Amino acid sequence: MRGATVTCPKCATEMPVAFSFCGKCGARLVAVQPIEGETKQVTVLFADISGFTALAERLDPEELHENMRAAWDAIAVEIRAFNGLIEKYIGDAVVAVFGAVDNEIDHPARAQRAALAILGALDRENERIAERTGRNLALRIGINSGLAVAGAVGDRESEFGVLGDAVNVAARLEQAAEPGEVLVGDATYRLAPGLFAYEPHPPVAAKGKTAPLVAWRLLRIETAATDRGRAPLVGRDSEVALLVGALEDALAGKGHIVSIVGEAGLGKTRLVDELLADPRALGARVARARCSPYDAHRAYGAISDLLRRALAIGTNAPTEIAHRMLTETVPGMEPEAAKMVLAALGYSLTLPALSGETRRKLLDRAIRDLILRVARTQPVILALTDVQWADAASQELLAALAPALAGTAALFVTTYRPDLNPPWSTSRGHLQIRLTPLATGPSAALLQALLPASALPQEAIDDIVARSSGSPTYIEEAARWLVAMGVVVEREGASPLADVSRIRELPDALPMLLLRRAELAVGPEKRVLHATAVAARACEPGLLRALFGQDVDVDSALASLCARGLIELTSHGDYRFRQSLLRELVYDSISPRNREDLHGRIGQVIESVMPEVAVQQPELLANHFAESTHVGRAIDYSMRSGERAVALYALADALHHYRAAAKLAERLAGGGESERARALVEACDAARALGHEDALAIAEDALAGPMSDDVVRAALRRRAGELAARAHETQRSAEHLAEADRLTPAEGRERAELTLAKAYLARSDERPAEALAVGRTAVKEALAANDRGLALAAEEAVAVFAADAGSQDESLRATERCVEHATAIGDLSGLARALALLLR
Repeated sequence: MRGATVTCPKCATEMPVAFSFCGKCGARLVAVQPIEGETKQVTVLFADISGFTALAERLDPEELHENMRAAWDAIAVEIRAFNGLIEKYIGDAVVAVFGAVDNEIDHPARAQRAALAILGALDRENERIAERTGRNLALRIGINSGLAVAGAVGDRESEFGVLGDAVNVAARLEQAAEPGEVLVGDATYRLAPGLFAYEPHPPVAAKGKTAPLVAWRLLRIETAATDRGRAPLVGRDSEVALLVGALEDALAGKGHIVSIVGEAGLGKTRLVDELLADPRALGARVARARCSPYDAHRAYGAISDLLRRALAIGTNAPTEIAHRMLTETVPGMEPEAAKMVLAALGYSLTLPALSGETRRKLLDRAIRDLILRVARTQPVILALTDVQWADAASQELLAALAPALAGTAALFVTTYRPDLNPPWSTSRGHLQIRLTPLATGPSAALLQALLPASALPQEAIDDIVARSSGSPTYIEEAARWLVAMGVVVEREGASPLADVSRIRELPDALPMLLLRRAELAVGPEKRVLHATAVAARACEPGLLRALFGQDVDVDSALASLCARGLIELTSHGDYRFRQSLLRELVYDSISPRNREDLHGRIGQVIESVMPEVAVQQPELLANHFAESTHVGRAIDYSMRSGERAVALYALADALHHYRAAAKLAERLAGGGESERARALVEACDAARALGHEDALAIAEDALAGPMSDDVVRAALRRRAGELAARAHETQRSAEHLAEADRLTPAEGRERAELTLAKAYLARSDERPAEALAVGRTAVKEALAANDRGLALAAEEAVAVFAADAGSQDESLRATERCVEHATAIGDLSGLARALALLLR
C-alpha cells in the first residue's frame, strides 16, 4: 500500500511525506519555520561550477539544461546527505549552510566532507558529460565557519537564508580557489582538528578586511595520522617541555631555531611529531620536509622542499601557478627576486642578468623575506628532518635566517645526527636538544605499554631493556618482533601467553632487528619495498604503478607494508619509510644487480611519467642513472645539475656535479674523452671561483688525457695558463698560453680571456708595464665582445697592474670604470669592492 505523500510546490511531483526535499527538483517540501534573527555558529559552503561557458558553446539550450541539471542534482544529493541546507543558487553557484537548522556542533566537519563528496559526484557526472560533449566541468569551493544570522531574508514570504561575515568570507575563498580545489577558512580549519589533511594556501585578500584571510587547501579525509600507530612517548618530558616552551615563545613573537640532535633510533622524528600534534600548533602554517641522501648536493633542495610545503606549490604545478602563489604571499616581491625563488624551486627560467654572487644574495634575501612575511600573517612552524643530508646552500641560508626569527612568530625545527656541526649551531637564540638513551625505568615502561598487560615476567623485561641500550626504536621494534614471531600471544579474556625461552632469538642490535622485520616482506611486497628504498625520497604510488605495471598490485602491497609498520602514508599522499635507518638497511640489502636495475628503471619512469620532476630535480635523475647502466643519461643530468647550481651560485654543489660527470665519462666506451673534458672545464671554473687551489690541477688533469676537440683544449689551456700565472708558475703558464694562442680565435670573448691571462703572466714575470698594457687590451676586447662581466674582471686587473706600475691616477680611473661595469651588470659584490677602493 502506497504511503502518504506530499506534493512538491515547485514541480508538482508526489514525494513520500517523510521527505524534506523533492527528489526530482530539490525544492523544499516542508517549509522551514522562520527563525527570527537567530544568531548561530554555522559553516557556509560556496561552490561554483567552472566550464559552463565552454559547455554552453557546444550544446543547444535544452541539452545544456539537461547536463547542468544532472550535475546540480548530483551535487545537491551529497550536500543534503551531510545535513546541509541549500540556501540558494546564484547563476552557476550554490550556497549551502551547515548547522543553521540543527544543534549539531560537527557542522565544520560535515561541510568539508560534503565538499569532498561533491567533487567526487561531479567527477562521476563528468564521465557521462565528456562522452557526449568532450568537455568537463569543475568546481571551485570555499568553506568558512562563523557567526551568522539565520532566518527569513527579505520580506516575510522569503525563503530561509543566512547573513553574516562567514558568508562573505566563504564567497571570497571560493573566488580564490582553482578549479577542482577546496579552500577552507582558518576558523573551519581550527574547528575540525585532526580529521582532514590540508596544505597551507597563500593569504587571500578580501574586500573590507584589514589583513589577508588565512586559508587552507583541503586535500582529503585524514588517514595517515591514524594509520601510523605511534608508540607512546615516555622518558622525554624535559625535551617536550623545551619544545613546547620554544613553540610558546614563537607564538608570542619570539621565534628561534631548535635543533634535535641524536643517533639514529633515539626518537628525533617522534619529538617533532609530538610538537606538531600539540594543540597550540593548531592554526600555524606548518611545513615539513625530510632530507634524503640524494639531496646532499641539490642546491637549495631542502629549503625549496619546505617552501613548496609552506606555499602549497605542488611538484606538478606549472610556472604560472607557482609564480601566483609567490606574489600573493609577498605582493611586493621584486620580479627578479621571484624569478630566483622559482629557479630554486626547480623551474626553468631566464634569470636576471646579474652576477652569480649577486643572484645568490638576491635569492637568500627573497627566501628570508618570504618566510618572515608569512610569519607576519600567521604563526609558522618549519620542520626539516635528517639535516645531515641537506645541501650546503640550504644550511647556509638557514644559518643566515636564524637571527631574523627573533622578532617573528616563526619556529624552525631541525633534526640531525651528531656528526653534523651545522652553521647555525652558534647562532644567537639557537636551542639545541641533545637526545640521550632512555633510562632503564622509561625503557621498561615503554616496553610494557607496547605489549599486553603482564605479558612478560620482570626478568624478560630487564633482558630486553638491557639489549636496547636505551633506544626507544629498538624497544618498539622488539615489541613488534615478540608479537609477530608468536613469542607473546594475546588471548581474549585471559592472560597472554609468552614463550620466554625464545627471547634469546631476539637480535641484539637495532639494525639487525629492523632487517629481520623487513625480511618478512616477500613476493610483491618485497619488490615494492625495495623500489621504495631505491626511490629514497617520499615515493608516489603513481611512480610504483608505472614501474611494475600489471605485474604487481601496488596498492595492496603498500597497504600491507603500512600495516607491517615498514612504511607510512604521508599527509601529501605519498609513501616513505618510517625510519631513515630502515631505508638505509633495506637499500644495502638489495643485491647490486637488482639495485642497478631498479635505479635505471625508476629514472626512466620519472622521465616518462613525472617529467616535471626530471626538470626540477636533475640531481635525482643523475643519482639514479649513475647507479645504473645508463651512463650517458647520468652524465647529461649531472651536467644539468651543475648548470642549475651555477645559476644559483652554489658553486660547491656545481663542482661536485661536474666532477661526477667527468668520472662517469670514464665508464663510456673509449673513455668518453669529449664528455670528460667538457665536464672538467666547468669543474675548473667552479673551483677557480671558489678559490680552490686544485683548480689548476683539474685543468691539467683534463689536458693530460686524449682530446680531439680543439675548442675545449683551448679553453682548458687558457684557464691553466691564468691559474699558473696567479700561482707564480711562470714557465708553466707560458707553455699553456702559447698553446692556447694557437687554438683561440683572433677575436671574441675567448681572445679577451686569453689576453687577460697573458697580462697575469706578465705580472707574474715581474713586467708591470707590459701587464698594464696587455690588461688594457683585454678590457677593449671584452667590451668589443659585449661581455661586461669579463670587462669588469679585466678592469679590476688593470687597477691592480696600474698600482704595481706606480700609476695611481690610472688605477683610480680603472676603479671608477669598475663601478660603471658593476652597476651595468648588477654585480653588487664587484660594486662593493670598487667603492671600497675608492673610499680608501
